[in-house]
Amino acid sequence: MVVAWWMHLVPHLKGRVLIVGSFNHDAIEYITQYCDELYVFGNNVHSSNNKVTNITCDQFAGLKFNAIIVDAIKDPVIFQEENIISLINNNLCTDGDVCFLEENYYSIKSRTSSLVKKIINVFYDCRCHSLSKKISNATIKKLPTIYYDNEPYESFSEGSYFSNKNTFLIKEKFRSFLFNSRLSRLFVSSNIWLINKNAKSKFFHDGLLEFITNQLPENNKKYVIASILYKRGKLIFTYIHTRKRSKTLIVIVTYEEEAYSQRVNEKKSIEYLAKTPSISKYVPHDYFEFKYFGYNIFTMEGSKGITVDALAKDIKDMTLSIFDVLLELVNGTLKKDKTILNVIPNWFSILNARSPNDIKSHNIILDYVSDLDLELSVFMHGDAKIENFVLDKKHNVSGVIDWEQSMINGYPLIDLYYLIVYNYQIKYGCDFSQAFAALVNSRIECYENKMIEIYCSKLKLNEKQKSRLLILFFVHHYSCRFHSNYKDSYDYENYKISLETVLNYIDGDEL
Repeated sequence: MVVAWWMHLVPHLKGRVLIVGSFNHDAIEYITQYCDELYVFGNNVHSSNNKVTNITCDQFAGLKFNAIIVDAIKDPVIFQEENIISLINNNLCTDGDVCFLEENYYSIKSRTSSLVKKIINVFYDCRCHSLSKKISNATIKKLPTIYYDNEPYESFSEGSYFSNKNTFLIKEKFRSFLFNSRLSRLFVSSNIWLINKNAKSKFFHDGLLEFITNQLPENNKKYVIASILYKRGKLIFTYIHTRKRSKTLIVIVTYEEEAYSQRVNEKKSIEYLAKTPSISKYVPHDYFEFKYFGYNIFTMEGSKGITVDALAKDIKDMTLSIFDVLLELVNGTLKKDKTILNVIPNWFSILNARSPNDIKSHNIILDYVSDLDLELSVFMHGDAKIENFVLDKKHNVSGVIDWEQSMINGYPLIDLYYLIVYNYQIKYGCDFSQAFAALVNSRIECYENKMIEIYCSKLKLNEKQKSRLLILFFVHHYSCRFHSNYKDSYDYENYKISLETVLNYIDGDEL
């Protein structure tokens, strides 16, 4: 899976392209789809692709590149700044473009600049001025970027930053204020610099916005880029209306098959729910799919309201509001369905593929849940954590987001379990395994136990069905929702703890 922060250059990845720094094999293969020749510096690549050539410093003379991509964070020593500037000035074509990721030298955490320079940088963008002086005849654009876990996570535009997340929390209100001010320069860990030598040239997010707004009515055209999320297999752009700041466009660019399949499933679910009047008010409006530059693009109007996490004030009121929506989903989609059990073998096949050493334990669980005597299905969101519900200031739900794991014919109770377990995780700062154990052992809030009781009573679920659905929740989480790396010891250890909880539960239930 690729996190493609350099996709800003997609319209310009043609002819001869140079990448500098550490890029994984998937990223290198991805870029070769666009260009005629790919040169790699600072990363000894062994590729059978005849487009890929490793290059050394003394081989740059005379070469001209249509695009240059530089990651100066993972390997900052490989290519010093003066060499990068020289490369741009001497080896970039007259209409070439650059995407350059580097540490923010002026952030509070950075040790590469004095405190005085950091303070000056708040009022005067020193780095931008420095690059403008050193790079000749170029337009330079900066995207302040949050960088962690060895990858860029989010970029934003100063003065246009928009996030509706967690604004019940003072820290999130401060974050929104901070990222719309010059003070953000002190707190952002990295920057992505977009450099071009052709003033008419457009970067990907600019061209995409122009393409979308050309299809909108005249009074809806006033949008600017607010933020960009870099996810595996997809980019998520938020464009904000310059006059109505609460009005946003969410645009999802999928560039890998899994991300595309998830969006297709989301679109299918939204179209299904839109037919039920009592539920349609919760789904995203104006959800469209189209192609741009060969990519499958999904766009929608952002829900009005705010999203929170379980640390927010009045969490009980919010959770109860969400519970009411889950009951509405049950009311609107409950039906008799004899085929509902057919999905269980598929979940187990995924689980077995991810953790082949535990197939014996999986078979014990499969025998247990196969005893589920249930011919009912409901619409299942599949990731019903509190963050995926948009709330108004009175804590009422105004929208639901992230339907990619949803099932039109799904299992009862599982969404409610996700809501409760995620609340526990955030509240206590723990892993799924600990929160799941708390759920299994009823160490959750009294009102949460009451919600489970009401839900089961409404659907007339007996204790046997309830216990099987609890274990199916575990199976769904580790086969569908949690994209864990079982080669990673930390992920696998947490999985094993959850597995042990399930096996102990089954042993106790069968006594």
